[in-house]
Amino acid sequence: MTEASRSLATLLQPRSIAVIGASTRLESLGGKTFANLLAAGFTGHIHPVNPKAEVVQGVPAVADPRDLPDGIEQAVLIVPPEAVEPVLEVCGEKGVATAVIITAGFSETGEEGAERERRLLDVAERHGMRLLGPNCMGAVNTDPEVNLDTTFSPVPVIRGGVGLVSQSGALGVAILSQAEGLNLGFSSFISVGNMADIGIEDALGYWLEDERTRVVTMYLESFGDADAFARVAEPLARTRPVIVVKAGGTEAGARAASSHTGALATDERAFDALLRQCGILRAPTVQDMCFWAAAFERCPLPAGKRVAIVTNAGGPAIMAADACSRHGLELPGLSPATRQELAAFLPPAAALGNPVDMISSSGPEEYRRTVEIVAGDPEIDAVLVVNVTPPLGSTPEKVIEAIAGLEVARRTPVVAAVLTGDDFYPAAARIAGAPPIYRFPEPAVGALAALARYAERRRLEDVAFDTPAPDREAILARLPEPSASAGGLQSDLHLLDPAAAAEVLAAASIPVPEQSLAPTPEEAGAAAARIGGPVALKAVVPGLLHKADIGGVALSLQGSDETAAAARRMNEAVAAAGEDLAGFVVQEMVPGGIELIMSTRRDEQFGPLLLLGLGGFFTEALADVAVGRLPLSRSEAGRMLSSLAAWPVLAGTVRGAGVHLESLLDLIGALARLAEDIPELVEIELNPVLCSREPDRHRAVDAVLRVRPRP
Repeated sequence: MTEASRSLATLLQPRSIAVIGASTRLESLGGKTFANLLAAGFTGHIHPVNPKAEVVQGVPAVADPRDLPDGIEQAVLIVPPEAVEPVLEVCGEKGVATAVIITAGFSETGEEGAERERRLLDVAERHGMRLLGPNCMGAVNTDPEVNLDTTFSPVPVIRGGVGLVSQSGALGVAILSQAEGLNLGFSSFISVGNMADIGIEDALGYWLEDERTRVVTMYLESFGDADAFARVAEPLARTRPVIVVKAGGTEAGARAASSHTGALATDERAFDALLRQCGILRAPTVQDMCFWAAAFERCPLPAGKRVAIVTNAGGPAIMAADACSRHGLELPGLSPATRQELAAFLPPAAALGNPVDMISSSGPEEYRRTVEIVAGDPEIDAVLVVNVTPPLGSTPEKVIEAIAGLEVARRTPVVAAVLTGDDFYPAAARIAGAPPIYRFPEPAVGALAALARYAERRRLEDVAFDTPAPDREAILARLPEPSASAGGLQSDLHLLDPAAAAEVLAAASIPVPEQSLAPTPEEAGAAAARIGGPVALKAVVPGLLHKADIGGVALSLQGSDETAAAARRMNEAVAAAGEDLAGFVVQEMVPGGIELIMSTRRDEQFGPLLLLGLGGFFTEALADVAVGRLPLSRSEAGRMLSSLAAWPVLAGTVRGAGVHLESLLDLIGALARLAEDIPELVEIELNPVLCSREPDRHRAVDAVLRVRPRP
């Protein structure tokens, strides 16, 4: 057993529990929590604490926690907020290993509550005790050897293979309610509440070693340490699917999440990048998370994205086909051999393409034989069964019974969309061997798409960058002198001048055009003559990033006279804008290409991030960008590029377009290595990078580098 398992052993596998605040009133929190523990059939010893009752729900009670025996492994606290700290102190003195604090009124209420929460953590640390909560709903472990339920959930938890961790107790109950309709079973459930101690990473570490947990689900409102999360989430997602729903993705949602949890909302693109690189799926809604989890628990992973639809009604099958297209799933034609087998028993009016429309008169036997044959077609990776209850004929229950437990479903995922009355679903979901059942085609297709995405991620092999290390000594020589006041990521930031920025990039093998600094218009003209050919002229204005907005950029200038004249006009334009001109950059013109932006920044929460997208004015106008978290692989950089809306332009599938992708990946690798190896570079923005169809001809024609001086 590793440290991760040991840390949660007394939470999910305790041998004795004290419920402090257990009540005889079933409508109270203390009454419902204690009743759930009894109803679950907890296999250990139970000790209720109630100052007014000698017996609580048939179990002898003590009046004071000081009367409890020593060495109880877990205590559940359901007492007023002001009583939590002294009761927790007694628990520590009694040797309690883990305390579950149901009581609310701590950091979620503001600074005063946060201070009370800090004192709880001090008590726990002093006694070597773990804390779940406060402001949590408790935990569940359906292992028959434990049968733990310390929640006050009104919904019974079905035993199964899904692990659930939730920052919201109310959402936890909603998920359990949704799961009941799908017959979705859980191995364990942890409501972490305010996460004063036990948090998301603890739960993930436990499930990494728990063979009963085949699928992991999470509901998050805030996010903490990205490195700690990635260290446990990435190996977990390599062994089983992990699905996340995160609230706070919009400005309004972020404000609500912050007020609810007392934590700041995270950057959504950075969060998505973290999930993607860990191999975690993000579901748009709680309902989708449950739909996907049901498919993962009952279905094998598909070999690809090719889906066959088997139906008794054309309209829902068209809806399913449209949904497949939206999710990137394919609907290939069936092989001649498969079509011949189907024709041997289906009605003459049946359509034998894909979808296979067996027409409304088809019954359970036709469904069974058709699914078996179609799922065995070598061109098919998954099967969606669609059934609409006909006015006359077989009931949908009989159809599900017919396709339940098929041997072919052990190799090929089979899911069902059944469009019928509400009474059907609770009973049908409990049919032994039944596939996941959905009310409409769209969520069924969404579940198949999630299976396909996860399976594809499992098959991918990451290729690392082989980028040479940047010349650290040469780079540090161009950075500001160490500063005694250098502090956080945004303190004492210094913008490198163009000459220093160009030298830093060159030392990192990032190609830049030939250029020269000129303090006066006349020297700018002379620099243009030295460089030869057409040049670009850029004003040097300290602190100003968008020089073109004030007339600070001139392109395709020929010779010294034209360049000097342009510099004099630029001098006047900059002065008219109220800015101070510090000189000019004269730069060789780079032949036209596709403009990209490549940038890195050090985020206080997520660490170094890399952004790729369309550059120039397209950056702000279209926001066609992808974000990755460093370090990243060459494969991940390629996936980022292919996720852009502009990917067909980069890949050359649009006539007359295209860039040399291998050279572009080399350039991305050099930028990523520079950001990783030189932490003093807080921000690096290359915009635009002119990308060519020719190898090794990409150039970073403009760069902004922000530096935090070394302390």
